Amino acid sequence: MQQTFWHDIYSERLLWAENAYQSFIEKFDSDRLINTHLNNKKQASIIIYGSTQVGKTTFILTLLGVDENKISQVDKVLRAGQTLGNSATSRSSRYRRSDDQYWHFSHRKKGEEQFNDEEALLILKELRTQVEKGKTKETSTIDVFIPNIYFIPDANHAVDLLIHDLPGINARNKNENSYVKELVGNYISAADMIFLVGKIDGLGFLKNEELDNPLLSAWYFNSTVYKVILTHSFSNASIKDKIINNDINSLESFNDYIFEQINTMELRLPQSIKEQLYPIECGRSWNSLIKGNDKFTERSIQLRKVILNKLYQDIENSMNPLSRLKTGYMLPEYLKQQREKEIEEYNIYIDKLTKEINEIDGKIESKKTYYRENKNKIEVIKNELDDISKSLKENRKKKKILSYENKKLEPICFQSIDYLSSSNKSVGNLKAFLLNEKQKIIDSYNDWLDFNYKIIESEDDPNKYLNDPLDCFYSIYHKLDDYTIDRYFFDSNYDNDVSSIHSAIKEAQKELFEATQSVIDTFLNKQKKKKKIEERSISRKIEESQYFITKNEQHIFEKKEELSSVNEVFKFKLLQLDEKISNSRFFNIHIYNSYKKREHELTTLFKKSEGNREKQLSYLFLIRILRKDFLYIKNLEPLM
Repeated sequence: MQQTFWHDIYSERLLWAENAYQSFIEKFDSDRLINTHLNNKKQASIIIYGSTQVGKTTFILTLLGVDENKISQVDKVLRAGQTLGNSATSRSSRYRRSDDQYWHFSHRKKGEEQFNDEEALLILKELRTQVEKGKTKETSTIDVFIPNIYFIPDANHAVDLLIHDLPGINARNKNENSYVKELVGNYISAADMIFLVGKIDGLGFLKNEELDNPLLSAWYFNSTVYKVILTHSFSNASIKDKIINNDINSLESFNDYIFEQINTMELRLPQSIKEQLYPIECGRSWNSLIKGNDKFTERSIQLRKVILNKLYQDIENSMNPLSRLKTGYMLPEYLKQQREKEIEEYNIYIDKLTKEINEIDGKIESKKTYYRENKNKIEVIKNELDDISKSLKENRKKKKILSYENKKLEPICFQSIDYLSSSNKSVGNLKAFLLNEKQKIIDSYNDWLDFNYKIIESEDDPNKYLNDPLDCFYSIYHKLDDYTIDRYFFDSNYDNDVSSIHSAIKEAQKELFEATQSVIDTFLNKQKKKKKIEERSISRKIEESQYFITKNEQHIFEKKEELSSVNEVFKFKLLQLDEKISNSRFFNIHIYNSYKKREHELTTLFKKSEGNREKQLSYLFLIRILRKDFLYIKNLEPLM
């Protein structure tokens, strides 16, 4: 057998599987194929998933081969002015090495446009602004090509690393946090590898509730795809001591120690995860650690080199067509889980939104009742004010009335003056008449007071209004009392005294009438003022209620618009997922077609090689290997 011929045809052993995977990628991750220049390098698709500020971007740049002395320059552009404590990545980004000294972005002329650092920073800043303000729901990936001048000269270029950096989970900005959750399921299914990134001193991020996505919950069952990247590992004080003491001198011993720490957290993870752990130190912290010239520096440099080489080897292994086809077979399951997650989150969100709408609606109805009650109150007050104004007007028009009964909120009424007989013109008779009329005035006042005592000021003496009107009675009585003879000798004297008595009675009635009229006027004005204050207070409440109702009715309208929008987006997402699920279920057909096509090609070549026993034997062996590979791959197909 010619060794060269066998080597050539055997090198194409898995070509059929690669073709099957290619058709899969074109359907589910077509953006992967973009580049600034066409090349034949193999591409590895890697997803980076983790919390904000654990060193994801620094790790990515190290993995890509960026010079660690230049990482801060690149990170400054990628962060686009973002401060610490917030995710450096705003949009779903895939980092790649540029073929020239410029930045390129896949959404700008399909990666052909060139940008310097300042221009690239502005582009990334605008993308972040759109996400943080909730102005974008765009979930497509942007390929970011980093200038080659930032890479170390001897960086590994054999594989085109497509490192897909999702924005940090648990970001401070709620729109950004919501956005990243939406992205996660879109890219997990078609990745060669998924790196879960967290700090060595924060291993709790491996808990399902911290990962915050059911698609990642079984990461420890798939050691080929999932790797755990633990940043700031070499700067950990305990680990540093163990490296110095040579207790940690290999990836295996490193991971033994880490697994011990994981066990103390009761995460209950299987021992097999040790094969998935990669303790790493990158960027400025790494450069500061290795400044010295001691055993720690020497051992750390060698150990990190071993760890990174092992990681690069795992990446290359993940690109094996057979491994990738296994991912393709699992795609329906991933997508079904994503669909279930979408429905679960949709139901939670809709329930929350509906509850908010009902709560606001309940508040509006309560406020409307309050509004109506106050409108009724204001009508009552207006009627009362009208009545008070009317009473004030009538009170001021009132004239002294005799022989009428006293009433509430009306000036005093007096009894008619008794008839004074001229048959008995004596002083005694006039004194008796005077005292009788005086008592009648007092009785009339007391009668009026019975109806109106509540309107008299509490600090006032109710009888004070009697004092002045009755003074003239005392002066006349004293005058009569000073007479020594009971009889009048002259009719003119008698008539003068009778006239004085009648004038005194009328003057007393007049003064008391005006006094009670003034009391009523004062009372009514106070009532009017009080009602006016009450009217203004209730009017403000009505205005506030109206504002509250209008504002919250607008709020309900916006919530219902949001509800409608969410329903539309959800329906669209489900349609997309259902289409993907439907297409993914035919993945086995892609494999079978590729297999049959390759089998037909080899069978044809076998027949055409008649007369060349060595070639025929080679093709026959390759056909048998092909069938064996196909059976192996077919056994990967999960039971649905």
